[in-house]
Amino acid sequence: YLLFTNRVRPNLDIATRQNEKTEQSDEDMLASLQKVKEIGKLIENHIYTENYRRIPALFSDHWISKMDRDPDIATPEMQEVWDRCLGAGALGGKLIGLGGGGYFLMYSERSLEPIGAIPIRVAYTGAEIVHMSERQMEVFT
Repeated sequence: YLLFTNRVRPNLDIATRQNEKTEQSDEDMLASLQKVKEIGKLIENHIYTENYRRIPALFSDHWISKMDRDPDIATPEMQEVWDRCLGAGALGGKLIGLGGGGYFLMYSERSLEPIGAIPIRVAYTGAEIVHMSERQMEVFT
C-alpha cells in the first residue's frame, strides 16, 4: 500500500547535509548508506522469490536507518501517519521520498484503504506511476 504523508515538497536541506557528509567520507553516513543498499538487495531478492512476508521487517529497518541518518526526516506528522498505518494492521513500511515528505510504502495483509492507503501490486516491468493526486499534479506541473 502507498499512503501519502501530506507533504510533497522535499526538504532539500536533508539531501544537502547527507550529500556533504558522503563527500566528506563521514563513516556513520557511509555505513548507513551501505546498510540501506544491503536492505534494498534483500528486499529485491524476497520480491523475486515471492517471499513477501520477510519484506515488512526489512522495510521497517530501512525506515529506522533513514531516521538515524537525519532526525529531520521524520516529522511528528509523518510519525503519526506511520503509527496510523501500524495501528490499521500494517506489518512494516518505509518512506519513499527525498526528505520530509512523499509516501509510505507499507506491507499489510489487511486492507489499509480505510485510512486512505492506495493498494498496489508488484510489477516486474520497472518504475511506473501508480497514482498521482490532484495536489501533486498542481505542485509538479
